[in-house]
Amino acid sequence: MLLGICAAFIVLLAFAIYGLSELGENLCGNEIIEEIKSPDNKYKLVIFQRDCGATTGFSTQISILKSDAILKKEGGNIFIADTNHGAIPSGPGGGPKVDAFWNSINQVRYRIGDDRIGDVID
Repeated sequence: MLLGICAAFIVLLAFAIYGLSELGENLCGNEIIEEIKSPDNKYKLVIFQRDCGATTGFSTQISILKSDAILKKEGGNIFIADTNHGAIPSGPGGGPKVDAFWNSINQVRYRIGDDRIGDVID
């Protein structure tokens, strides 16, 4: 009997943890700011603003996706930045202004604000 109660409790706990993790992810929303196709049109850069509710600030994020893919409700896969409580000016989506472009088929260059530059190389 006690073993059955423990097993039921573990199953309920697992469902509760799973449900809370799904709820947390569903509280976040992405708003696309810009999409930029790669030189060979196989991929695209998606610059987007991510908002996960009142307890977090906006962030600007970048994902590289296949050209026909749709941005899912998840974080960026190559770049994530926030304004560091106002240390970097905010852009159109509330997070920092980020510009990005393809340097070549396998290299992306991005700029945060006016002067911080980085590269992502395949």
